[in-house]
Amino acid sequence: MTPQANELWDALIVQSVFEYERTYGFQLFGTMQDQQDIDPKALDQLFTSRILKLPVELLNEEGFSCFKTFWIAINKRHSKLFQPTEGMSHYLMCDFDLEGMDYLWEIMLQARAEVSHLAISLWVEILANPHTAVISDFAHLIQTVVNKCFVMLKTKHDDLIKGNNSDEKKMKMLDRMGRILTALNSYICAFDDDYYIPERSQQPLRKAGLGRCFVLPVVFP
Repeated sequence: MTPQANELWDALIVQSVFEYERTYGFQLFGTMQDQQDIDPKALDQLFTSRILKLPVELLNEEGFSCFKTFWIAINKRHSKLFQPTEGMSHYLMCDFDLEGMDYLWEIMLQARAEVSHLAISLWVEILANPHTAVISDFAHLIQTVVNKCFVMLKTKHDDLIKGNNSDEKKMKMLDRMGRILTALNSYICAFDDDYYIPERSQQPLRKAGLGRCFVLPVVFP
């Protein structure tokens, strides 16, 4: 099945001439996880050799749906995601080292805006819902996620300030920095919303600065 699937993927998605051809290809491959006669190992190979190698700029909403279907199914098969109730799209993270996370970050930072928002929502949904098996190490994961976001921001900030880049490239860098901040804000808000109680001694982070004056430096290149 794998050679034929690879050829079909390349023809319909990688080498497609029109957008509707690629959309049809994504819809077709998105249904493969539901076909019982297909070897799961073949689907794993398709995921690693084709889906994770596709330039994220080619993804539309159907393409992200296809990626999400494979991503969830493969992480479930590897016991890294757990579905408490069959038939409901709710998953618990059992392993911090999820398959395809680097590609998910690529989608978040480089894909079309509407696809990036879908990727950020999936990222937050999964990372903010740990299984009881990993709950004891969850504080470490949160710290790792926050540190990763700030490291990426610092790297892109340094590239923006020090590099001799064109205006177009600078705008792309600023857009990616904005997406990192959006992802981090959504991640933090997920926990704030879960732990909102009237007796809370400290306001959620997004409300803590309301009514307070602050200085916002603006640098004009």
